[in-house]
Amino acid sequence: MKKLGIVGMVAGALLAGCAETPAPMAQVHSTSQSIGVAEGAQARNVPAASYHLALAKEQSAKAEQLLANGYTEQGKRLLLRAESDAQLAYALARQDSERVAAQKAIDRVRTLQGSAR
Repeated sequence: MKKLGIVGMVAGALLAGCAETPAPMAQVHSTSQSIGVAEGAQARNVPAASYHLALAKEQSAKAEQLLANGYTEQGKRLLLRAESDAQLAYALARQDSERVAAQKAIDRVRTLQGSAR
C-alpha cells in the first residue's frame, strides 16, 4: 500500500513537471502596453528614459523568443523585467516633462513679477 502511494506521488510529480503551461499572453500584452505608454510619453526623447525603453523592448523580444521555444518560466521572468523597465521609462519621461512644465511656470511668474515692477 505504501509503495502504491509513493509510486502515485512520483508519477504525479512527473506528469506535473511535463505538463506544458500556456504562454502568458496576458503578460505579453501587458508588457507591450507598458512599452506603448512609455513611447507615448516621449520616453525616447529623455536620455535615461530612452535607455530603459530600449531595455524593455530588447527584453520583451527576447522573452517572446524564449516563450516560443518553450522556456516559459524564463520568458515570464524576462517579461516582468521588460515591463518594469517600460514603467520606469514612462516615469522618467513624465518626471522630465513635469520638470519642464514647472520651469516654464517659474519663468512666467518671474516675467510677470518683472513687468509688475
